[in-house]
Amino acid sequence: MSCSLPNFRLLLSPFGFSLFNSFCFCLSLLNLLYPLGEFAYGNPRTEKAFEIEHHIVNGFDVFLVDNRYGNEVTLAVHVPTGSYHDDPLLHAGRAHLWEHVIHNGSKGFPGSNTFHNLSSRMGARTNAFTSENRTFYYLSFHPDALKEAAQLQGDMFSQPEWKEDAFQKEKLNVMDEAKQYQSYSARILQSSIWLNLLPAGHPWSMYNVGTQVQLEKMRLADLQELYFSSYVPRSMSIIVAGNFTESADGKELLSKEKVLEFIRTYYHPPSVPDSFKSLVAGKDIVFPDISDGMGPKFIELGSSKQNEHLLLLNFQIPTDFASQNFIAIETMNDYLNSNGPGSLSDHLKSQGLLVSTGAHFSKTNNIWREFLWLELTPKGAENRYRVVEQIFSYLASLSKNGISQEYLEFLIKRNIFSYQEQLRNPVEATKL
Repeated sequence: MSCSLPNFRLLLSPFGFSLFNSFCFCLSLLNLLYPLGEFAYGNPRTEKAFEIEHHIVNGFDVFLVDNRYGNEVTLAVHVPTGSYHDDPLLHAGRAHLWEHVIHNGSKGFPGSNTFHNLSSRMGARTNAFTSENRTFYYLSFHPDALKEAAQLQGDMFSQPEWKEDAFQKEKLNVMDEAKQYQSYSARILQSSIWLNLLPAGHPWSMYNVGTQVQLEKMRLADLQELYFSSYVPRSMSIIVAGNFTESADGKELLSKEKVLEFIRTYYHPPSVPDSFKSLVAGKDIVFPDISDGMGPKFIELGSSKQNEHLLLLNFQIPTDFASQNFIAIETMNDYLNSNGPGSLSDHLKSQGLLVSTGAHFSKTNNIWREFLWLELTPKGAENRYRVVEQIFSYLASLSKNGISQEYLEFLIKRNIFSYQEQLRNPVEATKL
């Protein structure tokens, strides 16, 4: 299978350009992918860098990550429901709104500021984010604060305080944040793809942090619907990362038994009312393809910002292929993101067409997609069709010739080392 440059149709004056097609060039990369099995799971160090244990506690999947470094512990909660799971008409932005509201008090620790005040008092770092495919929360602290941290976070997830006044106040904050996002060209460009290029009626056809009208109409009951469908054992998981092997400061060793005991004591499934028991969790949704088989599509947008020229290419990756080769795809992206001689970046920069580039892939339920961001120079923007031609020509050459064995080994070993270094930070360890 091969990719050819499509016929383009101008929609608006250009600042950003997005191409949308199936990820066909990836299918013929077998000469690139073949050697991966030899190196992908190897370890360039002699010692084991980390260890993961899986437990089920109160119905929740619990993962204990022993990173064997330092004296910081992270309690994290992963919910596989993100912004792309929101209903595009009724609830766009709901997952992000709930990520904010859930911090506004629980039955055991009531009050909008209590969670953050107590986190600060115990010297903890805390944050949360909502991505397209998940919502992630963490609390990171010294092991001495383990019990206090588990009580605070566990109560937040087990029995949130449903206060209308706190909800309305936080909703205004989120509306302001969503409005600010509209000034970010990259977000506008990605949202415009979903709003203009997806097949009619596709559930991703939305501004995924919510329009002002959508957020204004959101009710507390809408957040309860999300909570009772996704913040439950069959969906939510708890990850604890820290040094379970040795005490870094001479104090009592962090105990896996204590961690599991505190989770058992303080993290409980919510009591789901009968009216909510038939809801579908975000992770259970099956999405239609983001490509309708009609071939490549594109949109161009105008911007009032000067000297900002963004190009975004989106591809859908066949699910079976992606699930079997995601490590290979990640390695290929590392190659596409490299800046050395012969790289895509080097090829375009040498002609004065490119400022920077970034290749990534993501998975939301059954949809895997690859996306390639490029910031173009003014010359590159003027010659954007030529840039796209050269990208496809480069990918075709990569598909045919692959990557040298030597460079492939370097990329894989660098990835392993990078993951090991990330694991030293318990917050990053819980994300991995």
